[in-house]
Amino acid sequence: MPIARSPSSSDPHRPTRPTAARVATTGGRVRSGHRRGRLLGFPTANLTRPRRDLPDGVYAAWVGIDGELPARPALASLGPSPTFGVRTRRLEIHLIDFDGDLYGRRLRVAFRARLAGQRRCASATELALRIATLVERARRTLASERVAARGSR
Repeated sequence: MPIARSPSSSDPHRPTRPTAARVATTGGRVRSGHRRGRLLGFPTANLTRPRRDLPDGVYAAWVGIDGELPARPALASLGPSPTFGVRTRRLEIHLIDFDGDLYGRRLRVAFRARLAGQRRCASATELALRIATLVERARRTLASERVAARGSR
């Protein structure tokens, strides 16, 4: 199920939320990529066969590794990599505050909010700054969700 636009979707800085009925999820085994994320300071786990029913963009997400709980906060990029001229649709996941080897492991991704669309940056430095900003937005979005969940117990 795609992530729905919120009534305030005209505000580009406000994340769109999934519908209450279901959260869009996907999963797969991590495969090697070009290691560009690592060079930028944001290593990513690359998953094969990204969802076709979600629009390209950058998402705040929860990620489980090999079925572990609780899931970890992440920034997920779905779509091409225009800064590097890659047109192939891909799913790249940056696990926030995670340091470890994920190659060959299975990830389960729950997309929680679309933070931004895909766009070409003029340089790798500009892209790294954009990613840093989006990581902080994802961190805040997921932290507020965690607080709301605690309050509803």
